[in-house]
Amino acid sequence: MKCTITQSGNDYAVKTPWHPKKSKLFSAMLRRYILRENANWVPSEKTWIIKAESIETAVEQVEAVFGEKLKIPELKPVETGQKYSFQLDYLGIPKERPGETGKTSLGLSKGDWRVVFSEAILQAWFEKEPGSKEETLFSALLVSETATEQEIKSGYRKMSRQWHPDFNRDNELGQDYFTERFRKINEAYLILSDPLKRKKYQAGLYLERSSNQEKPDYFNRKFDYFIPPLRCGNLTVTGSITVGRLRVSEIFEWSDCVNGQGQVMVSSWDKATQAVRIEWV
Repeated sequence: MKCTITQSGNDYAVKTPWHPKKSKLFSAMLRRYILRENANWVPSEKTWIIKAESIETAVEQVEAVFGEKLKIPELKPVETGQKYSFQLDYLGIPKERPGETGKTSLGLSKGDWRVVFSEAILQAWFEKEPGSKEETLFSALLVSETATEQEIKSGYRKMSRQWHPDFNRDNELGQDYFTERFRKINEAYLILSDPLKRKKYQAGLYLERSSNQEKPDYFNRKFDYFIPPLRCGNLTVTGSITVGRLRVSEIFEWSDCVNGQGQVMVSSWDKATQAVRIEWV
């Protein structure tokens, strides 16, 4: 197998033959001479994705390590803002990352961290309902304040599966967080599924809002970042491919991943194994 260079979106894909010493040296040289945000290793494809501004440096390292001089093909512009549909196996929490403006979350799909969401885009999706920026019993079930009885039931089933402490053991957030969130989800269902209790609760909300009373923040009080209510699912988004990763510009659909037995995917990060844990419940 020879070294190759091809177009990948608006970037380049550099593939080299595997060699116990040369491959390791090549990776080290790329990390030394190319900015981290300009190069991305895609394990499932055994390929380096390199931004156009760094491709000459990458080609120089190919020649130095493997002895092959590659010709850089001309990039043909690829339209951005296309629609993509994919299964998101796990969504990390938003963090500050080198080369990024604001916090971003990485999404695991097809075995690679190939999707990037800004914190603002996640908030825009999950807080799209009026009043959803507040912490309410409705937002605990991810439903609107005009939700029907069936929507309340569906919201409860969805959120209780995703946040049940027995299935979800995300070490980054801590077990206390899951226990508290699950308790709030159950409380929300007990109140909102009862017509009389729901009316009383909504009347209380109205009074709180009209008097500008400050309500407690149940879910994010310990964290300085937005915690997405869902961490996996089938998504449809628009975005563009940059350095081998899909950078999401807008979310259009987010539904449960369901297997042939009707079970729903629940995923969390296991710090002990440094891997995503997936269960079907």
